[in-house]
Amino acid sequence: LKPTHVLIQQTKTPKDKHLEWLSNRENFDLHHWKLDRVIDIETMYSKASKVFLEEEKTLVLDFELYNSYSCSIVILTQGMNSLTGLCFGSETYLDDVIKLIGFSNAMQESGWRTIALEDIARLKPEKILVVSDTPIKEESLKGIRSLGIEVVPFVHKDVLVPSSQIVAMTNALRKRLLKQ
Repeated sequence: LKPTHVLIQQTKTPKDKHLEWLSNRENFDLHHWKLDRVIDIETMYSKASKVFLEEEKTLVLDFELYNSYSCSIVILTQGMNSLTGLCFGSETYLDDVIKLIGFSNAMQESGWRTIALEDIARLKPEKILVVSDTPIKEESLKGIRSLGIEVVPFVHKDVLVPSSQIVAMTNALRKRLLKQ
């Protein structure tokens, strides 16, 4: 492909040594950007614009001010075979998003967590939000629905990608949560 730049979402795991070696051998720039929170999306946008446009641009995430709802939510990715997916804890971009919408995250541990149905029951959320960028299979919701807690499936092409599309995704998520 002969890239000039390769963009990597920075994680807690060490940087890939082979990728760094390839970068040196093939003469392309590696950019590692943290994308855990809404503020990280704004920062990455500024840095990327400087790299590609040679001028730093600012992404203005113009969120509407919403009412505060006394409703706690567990945010999950779509699981498989009636098992739960990954849970978005505090200090993640979807945690930021639901707080901007006016809800609270029942999962107070930070980061992304594997969570069992028993763990969800102990958190006592009022809603379980299942997010996906592809259609959600009814089979993957079966176990979650057995808890007797309202399940809100939400499909959006940008929900799992922390990007500049976060405002449109947030507005669609707000409509979906309030429709229930």
